[in-house]
Amino acid sequence: MQTLELVFPQWQGGDITRFFPELSAQEAAQGYYLGAQILKLLTESINPNLAKNSALVPISLEWDAGF
Repeated sequence: MQTLELVFPQWQGGDITRFFPELSAQEAAQGYYLGAQILKLLTESINPNLAKNSALVPISLEWDAGF
């Protein structure tokens, strides 16, 4: 059995500005993208085979304040 690591950095729904008021709404939301990348590095350091079996779902990083 093989495992597929699916990296899906969905950031558009995230909003943590009430916890980090020094961040703009854009910075707070797009931080979720960075979190997905950090999680990918951590999981691959635990299980190096995941690096061979991973897929990144491409998403847009364009910011639309009206969403």
